Amino acid sequence: MSDFKYILILFLGAIVTACQSPKMVEERLVLAFGETMFGDHGSTYDRTATGDKDLHLAKWHSSLDVSVVEGATDENTALVEATLEQFAELTGLEINLMEPNNESAQLRIYFSSKKDFVINDNERAACFAHSRSDHESRLEMAEVHVSLIDDGEWQTGCLVHELLHAFGWRGHTHRVRSAISYMHGESELTRWDAYLMKTLYDPRLESGISKTDAMPKVRAILHELVKEG
Repeated sequence: MSDFKYILILFLGAIVTACQSPKMVEERLVLAFGETMFGDHGSTYDRTATGDKDLHLAKWHSSLDVSVVEGATDENTALVEATLEQFAELTGLEINLMEPNNESAQLRIYFSSKKDFVINDNERAACFAHSRSDHESRLEMAEVHVSLIDDGEWQTGCLVHELLHAFGWRGHTHRVRSAISYMHGESELTRWDAYLMKTLYDPRLESGISKTDAMPKVRAILHELVKEG
């Protein structure tokens, strides 16, 4: 594809997005929430994030201890700290970055010495996340693994994506520009990610709620957020 055609496509896409009404934006976000939080969009579901498919909402509660267990360089630690500050603001959780190499932390981050990982039995990935929840779908443990590119350099562009999985985002969506999408090339939290994360951690959505019961509440919450802008 020529550079001109590529730029034209991006320009037209921007126009379409800009012309969407709040109602259309809200509808896209509602559908995106269902795909990401319930992992119910076919192949977009990431089994490495949660294990077996489970159409019940999962998220953290109250405070959360985090540690960079492997590869805790000054740069990696600073990146994790800055990212977690954003997550804390959106979720309302108290997130504590503990000392490095603390394997007792609920969320453990590994900047690995491996160049890639084997996930889902036979797939290769540059990064992955794994989490575990209790019988009430409250997250109680999560790990994020980031591969090594070269000596002292890691695939940090996927950190936000995997942390989203670790915070309860069970699948992927491509309906909105999001760091959870592997098609849009976003490595930072977007405006749409903020809407979705605020909705997930709204107290009106309790852990373990089914999709059927959750989605009317999701629609109401997103309506408020979109209206507020």
